[in-house]
Amino acid sequence: MARASQSAQRLLDFLRAIDEKRKAVLNQDTKAVQSDMPMNVLLCFLYVASHNPCRSSDIQKEFDWSAASVSRNTDWLTRQRTKNEKGLNLITKEVDPLNKRFRILKLTPEGEALANLYHSLHS
Repeated sequence: MARASQSAQRLLDFLRAIDEKRKAVLNQDTKAVQSDMPMNVLLCFLYVASHNPCRSSDIQKEFDWSAASVSRNTDWLTRQRTKNEKGLNLITKEVDPLNKRFRILKLTPEGEALANLYHSLHS
């Protein structure tokens, strides 16, 4: 399993580099509309998959994102994205008992299956 986690971490590092490039381009073009990209949702999933369970604040620190951005992107991965939209049901969010402003993020069985599939491709 450690080898699979290393593969996930390598891909996470690669995606982090792409995200930094995206941020640099957006910062150079003052007319660019800054919006979250679906890639950020993938970054969140891969982070949770390689650090399961983790805190939402860990993702904030790792990618230098706001709490709102982490919440918005991880909402895609939960069972219910918004009041009217279903999510992907790959993670659960629970209130962090140490700090109620943050959430504990854990893979669901569906999320574990997807993470295992990813790990099998890189082992």
